[in-house]
Amino acid sequence: MKTTGEILREARIKQKKTLEEISQKIKIPQATLEAIEKDQTQHLPPHIFVKGFIRNYALELNLDPEKVLAVFRRDHLSLDQKKTISHGNKELEKNFSWSPRLTGISLSVSAVIIILAFLGLQLKQYFLAPPLIIFTPKEGEVVKGESLEVKGKTLPDATVLVNDELISVEFDGSFSYTVKLLSGENIIKIKAVNRRGKEVEIRRHVSLQGS
Repeated sequence: MKTTGEILREARIKQKKTLEEISQKIKIPQATLEAIEKDQTQHLPPHIFVKGFIRNYALELNLDPEKVLAVFRRDHLSLDQKKTISHGNKELEKNFSWSPRLTGISLSVSAVIIILAFLGLQLKQYFLAPPLIIFTPKEGEVVKGESLEVKGKTLPDATVLVNDELISVEFDGSFSYTVKLLSGENIIKIKAVNRRGKEVEIRRHVSLQGS
């Protein structure tokens, strides 16, 4: 498969024209025409200009410039893609190469993120009401026995009251307390209070089924 330079050179020789003669007619330096014929366009200006040179050269030789330019694009597009990929790989290697300094920076950033997350959690716990989860009883539960165990979980340093009775909280924040029920519907109030006095209250309506 012939290259752009070979097509132009063969047409010129067949027409018995010299590079000097063509250079004078189309006003393109002889050295440039010679480089085009040798497919040494890497030594010439950007391809956008070279395409113009090739178009004028092909017209001077009575060749279809679009066909000649199509060959040029075929050959040099492939070359440009290879250069781009090669250049891109080198840039990636250059930009993403790891080093002990980057390791130190990464560890420092990770430590800062962890510290900020911890401080954020502490501030949230300090300024907001403590979380309160009630496992038993369920809302609207109907029981048969007169005693009912209230179980739940909150922060370990929170104060918990069940029906205004202070109860103990385990080291993991869990608590349990047995209340006495009256016949009919009972309202059980569970309240958790943090050190700043922020509180949350949950109520459970429980009914004692008559015997």
